[in-house]
Amino acid sequence: MNSLASDIDHFISDDQFFLNQAGHHDRRLPKNGARTYQKRPQLSIANCDFVTDCRPVTRRYFTLRDWLCQVSNSRLDGQLKRFSDRLVAAVGLDEQEAAKVATSVAAEVRFLEPVARGQILAVSPVPLRDRLDELRAFQEWMELASKITGSAAVTRAQVITQNYVCFVYLGEACFRALRKASKPGSVTRRCCTYLTSNPVRAFRNSIAHSNWTYAPGFDALMFGARKGSDPNEALLRFDVATAELNFWQALSRGVAYAAYCSIEALEGRPQPVEP
Repeated sequence: MNSLASDIDHFISDDQFFLNQAGHHDRRLPKNGARTYQKRPQLSIANCDFVTDCRPVTRRYFTLRDWLCQVSNSRLDGQLKRFSDRLVAAVGLDEQEAAKVATSVAAEVRFLEPVARGQILAVSPVPLRDRLDELRAFQEWMELASKITGSAAVTRAQVITQNYVCFVYLGEACFRALRKASKPGSVTRRCCTYLTSNPVRAFRNSIAHSNWTYAPGFDALMFGARKGSDPNEALLRFDVATAELNFWQALSRGVAYAAYCSIEALEGRPQPVEP
């Protein structure tokens, strides 16, 4: 388990900037930001607190999404740049594009026609704001879990959670619609095509259908997939090494955050809410 655990910790360590969105701490952005977080009602079950409403209280109209989009894209670019070789070889980006994946996705989504952005929203029965709330809660869980070392149970929970969110949840909620709406040849189209095609697609299906387990030594995941579409075809075994899986997960999260924040910045700004 040590290899998977250390790689998860290494990747999550740079993601603390997302955690100001959790909503159950009293936090403020810089002076020109002024979005205040106040404690929200919670339910207590077996000594565990569940935040029932983690939306921030807005006092002035510099919103969290404006600040997040400005700051996080460059940070995501830096995280994804670690995988520049894979972005070039597997996704088909050039070196300049590989250095600014999140920034490019955010800009490309921002400049989509309103009809195209509307199509991305229309395919989901869940409001975009709720999608972002789930991603932010997921991010905080990963941060909390990464502080617990030496626990195989926690590491396994991290692996399950991250694989579901990155490949099943976001595959259905984001990448398919984004691939269709984005312009041919764009960074967004190439990234979403990669994330919805084999081998990522086959791995996504194995997560959704519970056809996966750990390889001996815990340095990879083994999963079963069919070469064709015949449901009676026997499953073949495939392995995905930790380094490759980290790349898939990083690309998934980076594209989703950049795209969702960009759309939210343009679509239906909520009115300020008084405490």
